[in-house]
Parts: sequence; C-alpha cells; structure tokens
Amino acid sequence: MESLSLCKGISVKWNPKLQNLLGLQSISHLEQNLSIANNHSLKSLVGLDAVAQIEGGVSIAYNDSLLNLNGLNLLDRIGSYFNIEANPKLTTLTNLPNLESIGGYLWIIENNKLENLSGLENLDTLYFGLEIDENKNLTSLSIS
Repeated sequence: MESLSLCKGISVKWNPKLQNLLGLQSISHLEQNLSIANNHSLKSLVGLDAVAQIEGGVSIAYNDSLLNLNGLNLLDRIGSYFNIEANPKLTTLTNLPNLESIGGYLWIIENNKLENLSGLENLDTLYFGLEIDENKNLTSLSIS
C-alpha cells in the first residue's frame, strides 16, 4: 500500500497489536473520513505523514496507548468534524502545526492526560463549534 496516494477514506479499528500506521505514508488526500479507533497498542499516527487535506471528518478515539498526534503534522484542512476522544495517554496536540480550518465541530473529550491545547495555534476557522469536556488534567484553554 506504500504507493497509494489518494483514497476515499480510511478506517483503522479494533487492531489490538497495531503500533503505527506505516504503509499509509504516501496518502496525501482523503476524500471522505479518517477514523482511527480502538487500537490499543497504537502510540502515534506515524504513517499518515503525507496527509494534508481530509474532505470528510476525523475521529481519533479510544486508542489506549496513543501518546500524541505525530503523523498529522502536514494536515492543514479538515472538511467536516474533528473528534479527539477517550485517548487516556494523549498528552499533547502539538503535532498539528499546520491545521488552519475545520469545517464542522471540534470535540476534545475525555483525554485525561491532556493539559492544554497547544498545537492549535494556527487554527483560524472553526465553522460550527467547539466542545471540550471531561479532560481531567486540562488546566488551560491557552494555545501558547
């Protein structure tokens, strides 16, 4: 799959031993959704390093070992929602330096090690709304 550059959508779910997303590193554009969920050994999103635009939504949820969003560093636009939910070891959003626009809601829910929203400094357009709930260690909404 290393030569695949365009894809309708990607769903990677319920792979208990998956540690990274290598093999997807040539994909630069998704026409629909990206869903990464219930991959209990996944530590980062390395393998999505070339993705710059996602026309649909993004859900990163219930990944017990996910530490950061490394791999989404080039992502600059999400056409619909962005859901970051119930990743108990996620400590930072700093791997989103190019993200400027989200076409729907941004949900940041139940990421218990997340302390701040640093990494969203360049986000200038959020078309629908923002929901930040139940992040037990969140001490600041500051992004600097």
